[in-house]
Amino acid sequence: ANETHLKAQGETFNLVIEYRTMASEREQQLLARVRALETELELAQEPGRMKPTSKPLESLGPLSTSRSVKVRLCPLEPVTPGGAGVNGTMYELTGPTKLLKTLAQVDLPTLGSLSPIRPITLPQDARKLANIHDDAVTFAWAYPLAGVAQMTAEQAAIMTPENVAAHSFISFGGFVYFDGNGNFLQLNALDPGTGLYFSGPYPLPAAVKAELKAMGRVQPVSAGPIRDTGALNFAWIFPEEEFKTKLPTPNTDGCFAYDYGGDGSNDRYFTVVRTPEEASKMADEAAAQWTLKTENVL
Repeated sequence: ANETHLKAQGETFNLVIEYRTMASEREQQLLARVRALETELELAQEPGRMKPTSKPLESLGPLSTSRSVKVRLCPLEPVTPGGAGVNGTMYELTGPTKLLKTLAQVDLPTLGSLSPIRPITLPQDARKLANIHDDAVTFAWAYPLAGVAQMTAEQAAIMTPENVAAHSFISFGGFVYFDGNGNFLQLNALDPGTGLYFSGPYPLPAAVKAELKAMGRVQPVSAGPIRDTGALNFAWIFPEEEFKTKLPTPNTDGCFAYDYGGDGSNDRYFTVVRTPEEASKMADEAAAQWTLKTENVL
């Protein structure tokens, strides 16, 4: 009986090793596809190929966060209760099956980038407005699926799922929430509405953008209205994140940064604030920061 047990143990171990090898090979194939798509986008963003149709982004939001996103995802690295790292990781969509089949049909990988995971900073009333799960302890920003920014109109038409919130997440990204043990709880997509407010824009220091790029945290803009303003890339900066060069304003609850290329004079960021009144109150501060930047250039 003992020999039979040991044999079964050995066979199980071999199956586990085989599964892990297959999973690793599949992961490498997906990552290679992502890198190829990133290279295509870099070529498309060369000077002269991008033709913005309006002025740089002057406001962001307010936005609503939808909890009806019927997708499942899994970070490719374990989620620790207190968050991990400054470089973030990748995530893979694992369901539902119908959505995965649609993505395969348009040749989109099921991988995307995930920001560093950090504790939630919003107070209880702001959490409710943002539709954050009661058991959520940590969160991250999930960037759009790799390749979405390069999709053709035909691909987009095929890809659009019945669930509008799922389509919003795949195309534009969303916030992912985890419980105290690092288990995935929910994914909130962003839509025009109320609940999530921003102040800004503020000038994004070139050194901060360089740090974000060095960490692999800058991803292509896929939202059409924002891309039409000339924005090439964007990044989520987590709450209270510190850089070698300080941001010119407090970053209590996180912010979105936008890279406009060129000499960086249009690069900007918007900070999350807790009420619309706070956003209005900080408008003068935002204008003052641009005035200060202009004076420093002159």
